[in-house]
Amino acid sequence: METESKYKLSNLLPFIVLVVLFGIGCIVSNYYYVNNSQTGQVVTWGIIVAIVVGFLVYIRIKNK
Repeated sequence: METESKYKLSNLLPFIVLVVLFGIGCIVSNYYYVNNSQTGQVVTWGIIVAIVVGFLVYIRIKNK
């Protein structure tokens, strides 16, 4: 790999992880929806929001 390709891949890694975690969160939320558990859905979406905010803070700190 060229140096530029490695650099681009390392910059995309946080976004790839974010998309994977979001997908897992949607699957888990659907599981709780099917089982009629309102608390499970709230907890799942709270964790997803915390992950997204964490990544936004990470990106902001990294870009300073």
